[in-house]
Amino acid sequence: YDPTVLFDNQGGLGPVINRLHGPEQRGDEEVDGRAAHHIAATADEASIGPLTGYTMRGSPVGVELWIDQETSDLLRIKLIEPASSGKDQPATWVMTISNHGEHVEIKPPV
Repeated sequence: YDPTVLFDNQGGLGPVINRLHGPEQRGDEEVDGRAAHHIAATADEASIGPLTGYTMRGSPVGVELWIDQETSDLLRIKLIEPASSGKDQPATWVMTISNHGEHVEIKPPV
């Protein structure tokens, strides 16, 4: 799995969020101490494929987003594989995103 795909301009989180179907607000919740809007929607398998290394099957894939009410930053995303995937135990992926805008220093191995 290549996590850099999450930030890709074609198949990353931003473009996938722009291709969601039927988004609806599910109320307000708290994520890591931040007030957030909870949004539920669906996406097709082709849109979600790059984010999951093409491991999720079936359509529609359930998508839930938690968006910071103050900054509009994405705080959490949840992907829910449909029962139509043909798997005995459809997958659920949850990613929590934090420390927006903070500097990160990565030192190469010696």
